[in-house]
Amino acid sequence: MQWTHDAAVTRRRTAVVVAIAAVVVGLGALTLWLLPTWLSRSYHGDARGKAVGDARTASVAFLVASGAVITVLFTARTYRLTREGQVTDRYGKAVGQLGEDGPSKSMVRLGGIYALERLASDSIRDQPTIVQVLSAFIRQQQPPDRDVQGVYQPKQDALIAAQVLGRLPERNTSRGLLSHAHLQGFYLHRLNLRGVDLFHAHLGEADLGFTRLDDAVLRDADMRGCNLIGTSLRGADLTRANLENAITYLPEAVEARKQGTCLQGALLHDARLHGANLRLAKGLTQEQVNAADGDDRTVLPDGVRPPQAWRQAPLPGDPDSGEAAR
Repeated sequence: MQWTHDAAVTRRRTAVVVAIAAVVVGLGALTLWLLPTWLSRSYHGDARGKAVGDARTASVAFLVASGAVITVLFTARTYRLTREGQVTDRYGKAVGQLGEDGPSKSMVRLGGIYALERLASDSIRDQPTIVQVLSAFIRQQQPPDRDVQGVYQPKQDALIAAQVLGRLPERNTSRGLLSHAHLQGFYLHRLNLRGVDLFHAHLGEADLGFTRLDDAVLRDADMRGCNLIGTSLRGADLTRANLENAITYLPEAVEARKQGTCLQGALLHDARLHGANLRLAKGLTQEQVNAADGDDRTVLPDGVRPPQAWRQAPLPGDPDSGEAAR
């Protein structure tokens, strides 16, 4: 219905432009005939005829130039309207592909996802809408299954959709609305997810290494076992997030200090840091740690001390242990 309305509006606007052009042409012809005679009224005889001819020549040149300008403007408008129509068609087809259901249609859905990525790159105006469409597609996915070795196996189309959100051009728009989304085991390495909404998202064992999550909303997010090596969490809201056993750096790495997770300005109120190794975390302050919930397995940077309120690590079989929580 929206597309039909837009087409009707376009037709009305085109008719108005054509009518204005006809009026301009008519006035131009009248001016070409009358204006030179009026301008040459003070001349007589042959001089008057020559003056009229010169004035008409100048008027013709002016009208030709004006017509050229109008033609260019009209052509540009026609091109823009044609392009908008093509964008609408591409968007409709891509969303239709994304809506195909069933395991046998996975390649069709992938085609739709990549088509939306290309469209978002080409059209600044349509990127926010495409972000919302891809976010909705990801949110409706069921939790991924584990293989025989206990490793999460995300669905390919949902994984690619999440990666596309992190690859879109840097513009003043949302990077995704993924609250409550099931992203367990997702490979989201070296992406730009700045400001993404991951409220209460399930990110267990996801690979977020070297990904930008600055200013992201991660309240109540389950991030147990996440790879956070080199991840930037500047200003992120990690209130009540569970970072138990999160991997923040590789001790054997030659440049381990460059891989430390950046937590500068992050909100860690009641964030669960049990078993998290934050020794090389960047920007972590005592005030942030005091607001978090850790235990004697939590490793903190030099100069930052564990609060006395932190309890000891739970014993095996304890309902509060990581194994039981999973």
